[in-house]
Amino acid sequence: MPIEPDSIAVLSASNREELQQMQLLRELLTEIYVILVIPDRKKNTLELAHLLLPRFLSRKKDNFIDLSKVLNKMYINSQNSRDVSLPQRRSRIGRHLGP
Repeated sequence: MPIEPDSIAVLSASNREELQQMQLLRELLTEIYVILVIPDRKKNTLELAHLLLPRFLSRKKDNFIDLSKVLNKMYINSQNSRDVSLPQRRSRIGRHLGP
């Protein structure tokens, strides 16, 4: 099944065991921007979390203001990238790469 461009997944692990189980999804998440809510910031939890290649990490205990800002920025960026048509993208890339 094809993935929509700029897809975002917000995943929340209540505990380290859930984070461990999420590792089974790792191959499915390679084309998705992952935001991950983790139970703590212990070294082994962070190591496990980073295997999912998240764009942003937050803790369950956080107030989610930063998470909201990140999601909003990602949404705005995805809308801006859709506003630029493919031929315009190619011409901008070509200018930066030279002839």
